[in-house]
Amino acid sequence: MFRAVLVTAAVALVVPLSAQAALSFAFDRAQARPGRLVHAFQADPAGNPAPAWDQLDGVTLYLARVSNLSRRVRLGPMGIDDHGVWSIDFRVPRVKPGLYMIAFFCGSCGNTYFGSTDPGSPWTRKPGRVLKVRR
Repeated sequence: MFRAVLVTAAVALVVPLSAQAALSFAFDRAQARPGRLVHAFQADPAGNPAPAWDQLDGVTLYLARVSNLSRRVRLGPMGIDDHGVWSIDFRVPRVKPGLYMIAFFCGSCGNTYFGSTDPGSPWTRKPGRVLKVRR
């Protein structure tokens, strides 16, 4: 019985980490103003679209400040596009100008919340994991 509890606890600890390590979205543009349509997608380390390896239910996407993940706006559920890539199309909400990333709430991975990139990641002026929202 004790062994079963330990195995269950170990699996619960591994699942959130694997989802966090595996999910990282990039944007199709470097900057946008509120109201602009933006496409965000699962990206490989080079920023290219990466195909989804499975259906992953219970994942909600947020637009979150790079400097503070708790400053976020819900965008909606993660979907799979026509090319088999996890993605979301959204209009940039009315948020303060600044640097933003896609963040994930994964209910099926132990109710974890994490971002696509490291807090404080710089803006590269190119499409990537950080979107600059302008006025």
